[in-house]
Amino acid sequence: MKLAEVVRSYETDYIVNHKQEMVMLYVPFRCEAVDIIDRNVFMETYEAREAEIMEKRKQYESNIDIERVVEELRRMCDQFDDEDPLGARNQREEFVKSIIQQGAV
Repeated sequence: MKLAEVVRSYETDYIVNHKQEMVMLYVPFRCEAVDIIDRNVFMETYEAREAEIMEKRKQYESNIDIERVVEELRRMCDQFDDEDPLGARNQREEFVKSIIQQGAV
């Protein structure tokens, strides 16, 4: 008798959360809803400023092995290249629009 194997995809969520946290911690922004959450901006920002983020991270985490962290993150990203890592673009866009509308009221 064969048992069913349950496979969960936590790595994709981990990658997305990691990149969002790094951008929020080490890259200045004015409005979280627009500069980070809206349309995966944080993903693009992370990719464009990865080296800068890692250097700033070194300042605060003295025992970090940057090369190992970057290699592990790249390995995880390679596994999920073709996926929509958030899977909720429409929901996120609606959230951002509602935040912007609330600010205009």
